Amino acid sequence: MSGAQLRLLGGFELVLNGIQVELPGARTRTLLGILALAGGNVVPTSVLTDRLWADTPPVHLRAALHSAIAKARRQTAQLIQRGRDGYRLAIDPDAVDVLRMERLLDAAAFAAEPRQRELLEAALASWGEPFASEPGHWLHRFEGPRLIERYLQGLERRIDLDLSAGRHDRLCDELLALTTTYRLREPLWQRLLLALSGAGRRAEALAKYEELRTDLSEALGVAPGKQLQELHLRLLRDDDDAHPLPTAGTRVVLSWS
Repeated sequence: MSGAQLRLLGGFELVLNGIQVELPGARTRTLLGILALAGGNVVPTSVLTDRLWADTPPVHLRAALHSAIAKARRQTAQLIQRGRDGYRLAIDPDAVDVLRMERLLDAAAFAAEPRQRELLEAALASWGEPFASEPGHWLHRFEGPRLIERYLQGLERRIDLDLSAGRHDRLCDELLALTTTYRLREPLWQRLLLALSGAGRRAEALAKYEELRTDLSEALGVAPGKQLQELHLRLLRDDDDAHPLPTAGTRVVLSWS
C-alpha cells in the first residue's frame, strides 16, 4: 500500500498516509513485524502460529490466529492480505526500515568507494535497537540478535574505510563507546587498538588490550583471538617498519565475523 511506513528499529511505529496508527498489544505488533520482514511474501499460517504462540499455544490455535489477524486489520486498513495458506503485508519493502537497511548493506558489499561509504552511512543512519518494545517475543528473541549482527558488520566495514583513510583520531571516541556497549566483541576491540595506535596513543592501546583480556577471561574463560594477539605483539615490539600499522591510503583487511 502506498503511503505506508513501518519503523521497527528504535521503536515500533506504523504511519498510514502521514498519520501515526496506534497499535495496542504486543501480539499485534509482533504479527505485523513478522509479516513485514517477509518483504511482501506470504507467511504460512503454521509459521505465524509457531512464532506468535511458540511457548504457550492456545487450545484453538487457528481461531486465535484469525482473531489476531482481524484485530490487526482493524488498525491497519488493508495492509494485511490473505494469501494461499497464509498472510502477507502489502507494503513497499523500502518503506520498512529494517528491509531498507538490509538492502543498503547488501548493495554496499558490492560497491567501491566512495559509493560504498554512502550506502553504509545511509544504512546505518536508521539504526536503533530492533523490537525494543517487544521483549520476550519472537522478534526480539530471534530476529533482534540477527539484525544487531548485521548492523555491527556494516559498522565495522565503515570503520575499516575510515582506518584506511587515516581517520584514526576521529575513530577513537566512537570505538571507545562501542567497546563499552559491546564488551566482548573482538572485531571492535581490534579496530580500537588500530585507531589508538594510529593516533599516537600506543600505551592506551596496550592498556585496552589488557582490559579486554581480563574481560574475556572472567566472562568466557578464553583468551583474545589470534588476530588480536598478533596485533598486541606488534604494539609491544613498537616495530612499525617490520609490521606497519594502517596509515592513510593503506587498505585495512580485518575479519568481519
